[in-house]
Parts: sequence; C-alpha cells; structure tokens
Amino acid sequence: MIRINLLPYVSEKKKESARNQVFVFLVYLALIIGAVAWYNSHLNGAITDLNAKIDYTKKELDRFQKIVAKVEAIRKQLDLLNQKLTVIEELNAGRGASFRLLDNMNEMIIKDRMWLARFEAVERITVITSGKGKSAKREEKVETHLTIEGIALDNKTVADFMTQLENATKELGEEDFNVYSNVKLVTLQHMTLRPDKAREEINLKRFQVTCQKERMASAPPKADEASRS
Repeated sequence: MIRINLLPYVSEKKKESARNQVFVFLVYLALIIGAVAWYNSHLNGAITDLNAKIDYTKKELDRFQKIVAKVEAIRKQLDLLNQKLTVIEELNAGRGASFRLLDNMNEMIIKDRMWLARFEAVERITVITSGKGKSAKREEKVETHLTIEGIALDNKTVADFMTQLENATKELGEEDFNVYSNVKLVTLQHMTLRPDKAREEINLKRFQVTCQKERMASAPPKADEASRS
C-alpha cells in the first residue's frame, strides 16, 4: 500500500490562511485609519470655518457697536437739542404771558391813586392724567402765584384794587371765570412821604397783595411714551 504524507500541505494551507487573515485585518485597519483621518480632517475644516465665522461675527459686532454708540450719541444730542428748544419755547411763551399779565395788571390799578413798586410771578405746574392706556389724556395745570407790592393813597384804594382783582373775569365761550383767585392782603403799612421841607407830609399806604392765576395746557408725552411712538 502506498502512503502519502499530507502534513506539509495542511501546514502550508494553515500558513496561507493566516496570511490572508492578517492581510484582511491590515486592510480593515487601513480603512479605519483612513476613515478616522478623513473625519478628523473634515472636523478640522469645520472648526476652521467656524473660527473664521466667529472672527467675522466679532468684527461685525464691533462695527455695529460703534454704529450703535454713534446713534446713541446722536440721540443724546437730539434729546439735548429738544430740551433746549422746549426751554426756548417755554421762555417765549412765558415772555408773552408775562407781558399780557403785566398789561392786565395795569388795567387793575386804580389810576392816580396807587402805584406798583414790585411785581413777582412764580409758576407751579401740576400734571393731571385722565383715562388709561392709549386714550389717556395728560394736561398741565399751571398755577401762577402773584405777589404785588405797591403804594396807595389810602386804605380804600387798596380795598378797591383787591375788589377789582376778585371781580376780574375773562370770557370763555358762553361762560365767564375769575382770572385771579385767592386774593389776600399780606401787609398794609403806613408810611409818610415829604418831597421837600416846603411841602406838607403825605400819608401813604404801603401794601402787599398775593393772588393766583390758573390755566390748563396739554402736557407733552412722557419720555418712555415718546420713545415707543
């Protein structure tokens, strides 16, 4: 009987199979390393793009912040200018009102029997709000407190002057209302005047009278309301 020794062939097969497995493992390992390298490169590219976008955004943010700062500076200048214009308008309005008030006061004087020595007007403004929300209406109640000092020939002249202030009215449509209210005599002092030695002494009365005058005006909107509008 012929005997064949197959052990060398089997051993060779095992070696070839081992080599194939090592080759396949190396191929898979290379593919994995390549995939990891590609993904890492992709991530690096994405990170680079994001960093570039972040830098661009920061630059744009700095640019817009500078623009916002300029806008705020312009807004402050406009607010200051509006305040100055408001003050100028109030001064112009007050100047006209002062002339009218003084002219009206001259009409109240008892001619040839009294003379004004000092006239002071102080305004107090009270804001009155009626309604709510957008339909709210704001008005300013302007109270002018007057202090009148003068010289009169006698007590009756002072009394007549105060009566004229109390009875002074101004026509408003079909109704009349008192121009002056709370007329009060603060002081009444006797004084003697002697122009020269050749003339007799003149007895006069130095007086101080206070009263007030009211008017209503539309109030300007609040700062926050103006900004919202």
